[in-house]
Amino acid sequence: FVCASREMGRWWTTVGWMLGLAALARGHGSLKDFPINPVLGVSGFPDCHRLHPELNLDMVHASFDLECPPRPASPEAIRIGMVGDSITAGVHSSGGNHTYPFQLQMMLDAAHGWGAYSVSNLGACGSTMLRKGDSPYWERPQFKSLTSNNWDIVTIMLGTNDAKDPGSGGPNDWHHDCGSAASLDNCTYAQDYLAMIEVVRKQGNPKIFAMIPPPLMKQGAYGMNETVINTVLPSLVPRIAAAAGVGLIDVFSGMGGVSDWRSAIPSGGCNLTSTFAPCQWWCDAQSCDQCHPNDNGYHHLATIVDGGIPNPPSPPSPPPPPLAPGVWLFENGGSGKAHLTLDNFTANHNSGRGGALAWDACRRGTFDNGHPIWVGSSAQIAAALVAGDWSAKFATGCGASYNYPNMSVSETFTAADGIRYQGFIYAEVVSSGA
Repeated sequence: FVCASREMGRWWTTVGWMLGLAALARGHGSLKDFPINPVLGVSGFPDCHRLHPELNLDMVHASFDLECPPRPASPEAIRIGMVGDSITAGVHSSGGNHTYPFQLQMMLDAAHGWGAYSVSNLGACGSTMLRKGDSPYWERPQFKSLTSNNWDIVTIMLGTNDAKDPGSGGPNDWHHDCGSAASLDNCTYAQDYLAMIEVVRKQGNPKIFAMIPPPLMKQGAYGMNETVINTVLPSLVPRIAAAAGVGLIDVFSGMGGVSDWRSAIPSGGCNLTSTFAPCQWWCDAQSCDQCHPNDNGYHHLATIVDGGIPNPPSPPSPPPPPLAPGVWLFENGGSGKAHLTLDNFTANHNSGRGGALAWDACRRGTFDNGHPIWVGSSAQIAAALVAGDWSAKFATGCGASYNYPNMSVSETFTAADGIRYQGFIYAEVVSSGA
């Protein structure tokens, strides 16, 4: 009887949890329009993992079955939390290493040394700044992570989903109550933005940067109002930042947004043959949905953010690189290292590599501090180093575990090339000096 009662209790707990998710998920239909990350069951590549991976949930419910702790980091590391929607989560990128938060991590590692900064991707697909929007960021697991941890720097880029309205084929999120008047009192979006800034201030008093979202390339994409995104937000977000006394990063202009966007953006949006130069950041053979950048666009967005954070705190000096022969991997946002010797490499007959000795991160494993090399949907490798008399080639795909016929492999690196920050997750032995 006791065992039966316990099982019944577990059943009711699961039922209550599912009913709660169902209530939260009402109105979150926009999530269903995105490609699914099979590891998380959601779109994009936020720094999260599933709480109940044993449950087969649809994308809407899976988005609430996430836990999103900050990336592992040393106590001295400068922690950056990046708040946003599907653009921050990296929808339509080719993987977790190509989101703009991860690209920023690699840029900071290259400029300041491995382990000095730790960037956490807190993107929540479909989320709004509006607390009464169809998918409020305030109700998402990423918001819980934001408010449960202390940060040194926080960037906020929300507004793209807030711009949805019935006239554009979307839900009734944007109420057109944010005019050009100096006062922000009657602007619901501004009031909710200011409230979020005040919440973030309590998380270790970080430096906060409001980010103007990138331009929308076609009216009605995902039910979004192009005028709101391309005209209203570029004027409104700077006023909000000024009122709150926080920094501003102009992603809109950096990604090709202009005041006369109606004449600059191609009629009907970007395509593969568009002559409007910024279209290259949205359209390629993989994706061209007028809203989410491609890999090149996400990399460019990261350079904008990198240049928009002025005078960041001075990072600590990174530890000296180890010298034992082999390939060394350095943990993204943490202090862990992994040393690959010949014992870690096996003949690779995938990806056209002809039996070369290879290793990739999809084989899992851990760093020397016990942290896993692979978490959720991406490798936790910030950089790689060839040491001793070894030489090696690298790639950004798991070309040993899977067959990628067109996988691109780097040139040969040696110890003289130093630490490499290109997001490599595949290593191949050219020579081991044996």
